[in-house]
Amino acid sequence: MQASRVFIAVAIMIAALTSSTFAESSTKYPKVDAKTLVKVKCFVDQKKVVSSEHFVSFKKARLFFSSEEAVAKYKADPAKFAAYANHQLVLTGQYEIKACPMSGEEPDEFSGEIVVAGVKVPMM
Repeated sequence: MQASRVFIAVAIMIAALTSSTFAESSTKYPKVDAKTLVKVKCFVDQKKVVSSEHFVSFKKARLFFSSEEAVAKYKADPAKFAAYANHQLVLTGQYEIKACPMSGEEPDEFSGEIVVAGVKVPMM
């Protein structure tokens, strides 16, 4: 059980560090609907994101937060939250994972996938 948690954490970190494995879903600032925001928790304070009012621009998309205090904490140390920020972009449909975060290869018919906090991650 502990080994699987470590693997998931490593997968998220590698995904955060390999931004080339992410492809934008659409043009500048993709629309995120209210139904999608209901599924999102603020990665800074773990509270629900109830509106798109509190956000920060990130990688030609938007990161959503529960409050302005959470925005301030994020802005104070964005590197600390990089993996969570990338996860939220995929979870909200603003970005799409196009390659394995471990190998960088595109998935094929022999690829598997794991689900990390609601996001399907292809694995080679």
